[in-house]
Amino acid sequence: MRAMSSSEVKVVDRILRGGKNLPDRMRQEPRIIVPENTVTVAEVKQYPNLNENDYRIRFNPFTGELYLSAYRHRVSKEINGAENNNPSQEIAQRWNPYTDVESAIRSAKHVLESYDKKDGKMVTKTLGAIGVIKDLLKRFESGEISEVNIDNVGVETLSRLKEYGFEKPQKPIKQKLAEQVLFAAGKDSLQRVNPLISRTRLASAWLKTTRELLVAKNIREKYSEVLIILSAERDIERMYIDSASKLMNDALRSEKIEELSEVVDILRDYFRDFLTSDRMRVAPYRKIALLAGYSLFGPRNDWDEKLIQGMGEEGKKAIEYPQDPIDDLLKKPEVFQTEVMQRLSVVLSSFEKVLDEGEKNLQRE
Repeated sequence: MRAMSSSEVKVVDRILRGGKNLPDRMRQEPRIIVPENTVTVAEVKQYPNLNENDYRIRFNPFTGELYLSAYRHRVSKEINGAENNNPSQEIAQRWNPYTDVESAIRSAKHVLESYDKKDGKMVTKTLGAIGVIKDLLKRFESGEISEVNIDNVGVETLSRLKEYGFEKPQKPIKQKLAEQVLFAAGKDSLQRVNPLISRTRLASAWLKTTRELLVAKNIREKYSEVLIILSAERDIERMYIDSASKLMNDALRSEKIEELSEVVDILRDYFRDFLTSDRMRVAPYRKIALLAGYSLFGPRNDWDEKLIQGMGEEGKKAIEYPQDPIDDLLKKPEVFQTEVMQRLSVVLSSFEKVLDEGEKNLQRE
C-alpha cells in the first residue's frame, strides 16, 4: 500500500488548518433558536430573571422554582462531507426546572465536574475520540492500512469508540461524528481502500471534536457564572431568614410586654425591608418567608396578597382565615401576649426547619 502523495496530504492539511479560526467562526455563525417545548418556553418567558442582567435563570414568582436555560444543536443534515462542520443552524432551547435553589446548585456543580478540562468525563471522552482519529490519520498517511487489514481496522476502531462512549452517544452530533470515523475506517462506495477519502473524513471529524472541546469550554464558563449567581442568592436569602430567626428568639425571651413590643416593632420593620417579594426569590425560602410575613404582619401591598393567593393550599388558607397583625395585638390587653408568642414560635420553627433542610439538600448526591 502506497503512502499518500504530497498533494493528497495538502488536502487534509487544508481542512485541519481551518481549525485555527474555528472559535471566531463559531461566534459568527448565524443561529436560529427553536423552542424544544413551546408550552414551557412560553410559560417561563413570563417569569422574572433571577439576576437582573442575566436572562439564563428565571424564577416562578409564586413558588420560587427555578428554570435554567439550556441549548442543543439539532442535526438536520448529514455531516459526512469534508467541509461541512456546521451540521445545523438550528439550536433547540429548553428550560430545565428545579424545585429549589439547592437542586439547581447541585446540577450546576455536576455539569462543571462532567466538563472539567482535566478529568471531566465529557472532555475525556472527546479527547479519547481525537486520539482515535489522529492514530487513523497517521496509519492511512503511512500506507499501513490496506485491503488486507481494513476490516480489522474497522472492528478495532468501533471497539475504541465504544471505550470512549461514542458507540451510542445521546448527542446527535456525536452520533454522526462516530459514524463518520467508522466510515473513514472502512472501504469506499466501490469497496476499495481510499486513503484520501478516509483521511478527508477523519480531518473533518477532527474539526468536529475540536468544536466539541470549544463547546465544553463555553459550558464551563456558563455554569461557573450560573453557580456563582445561585450560590450568592442562596446565601443572601438564608442570611435574611437567619437574622429574622434571631430577632424572633429575642422576642420569645422577652419577660415584659414592653420588651416584646419593642422587639416586634424591629421584627416588623425587618420583614418589611428584607423578607419581601423583591428580595426573597428562590425556593424553598421565598414562599416560607412571604407566608410568614403575611401571617405575622399582614400583606405589604396588593401584589403581595396576590402572591399569597397563588401559593397553593397554604396561601388559600392564609387568605380565607386572616389573623390580626401581632403588633396590633400587643396594643390590646395582655391576654393577647400568649397568642403573639405562639405565632412567633410557629414561624421560628418553620424558619429553623427550612434552613436545616436546605443545608441537607445541598449536600445530597
